[in-house]
Amino acid sequence: DPRVAGAVLLAPMPGLGPCVKAGVWPFPLLGIAALLVCAASLCNPFALVAASKSDLNRAWLFHGLEPLRGVSLDAARRAAMPREGAPGGICVWIRRRLGDVAALMAVMRHSMPEKA
Repeated sequence: DPRVAGAVLLAPMPGLGPCVKAGVWPFPLLGIAALLVCAASLCNPFALVAASKSDLNRAWLFHGLEPLRGVSLDAARRAAMPREGAPGGICVWIRRRLGDVAALMAVMRHSMPEKA
């Protein structure tokens, strides 16, 4: 969007490593299980074209896991549908799954810098 001049990403936790060292697991186990179900739903070989037009964000929404305020789940699902003629196929599917894995790895490997 050309109206956006920049963005700041805020980390809600110091990172997986520091949390585990402190004896705290930062991710709810139910959330991890739900994320695995969403990821598995994108790997159906019989729905490859549809899965190639989706990502973990849409899968999370389509499984009803996102709390919505002021909008119905059906309206959110309709708004998140890919446009007609959106690219699909095995190459697009591979790129999207690699992007999903890269995003998850970024979250898992994130850590705050040590104080000097």
